[in-house]
Amino acid sequence: MNKFILSQKTQLFVLIIFLLLIELPLSGVLFAVNSPAPNLQQQSNAYPTQQDDTLIIKNADGSSTLTKPDGTKIIIGNDGSATQTNPDGTKIIQKNDGSIVVTSPNGAVVIKNKDGSSIKTNPDGSKIITNVDGSSIRINKNGTKVNQ
Repeated sequence: MNKFILSQKTQLFVLIIFLLLIELPLSGVLFAVNSPAPNLQQQSNAYPTQQDDTLIIKNADGSSTLTKPDGTKIIIGNDGSATQTNPDGTKIIQKNDGSIVVTSPNGAVVIKNKDGSSIKTNPDGSKIITNVDGSSIRINKNGTKVNQ
């Protein structure tokens, strides 16, 4: 067996890191070890980048936390999951099963499943369920269903 074949978790982790790093300029990514970051507790495992001051911390549980200058925080779990919290309060969770959960500051929650289906829960309690084929149904707060 080829010793260079990576597990699915490792492949997902590498893909997420790659996607995060492509936002940086292509001139190279340089890390400064143990440089203090403003308003953050200094840790020996913190690595601010010299390109945009993104702070990368390797946590004790094996996860990594990236904090961008705009306040965006991304936690990459050792289980292949990732959680991004934006300054406006939007939270995006990529679960290790491939599903994505987006929570908006207004309380709306959208769950996007790997198969393409989704469930949106609105702040008023109503839900919109979208099937793989694109058809959808709205379930009002009182339980009445409306095909869309």
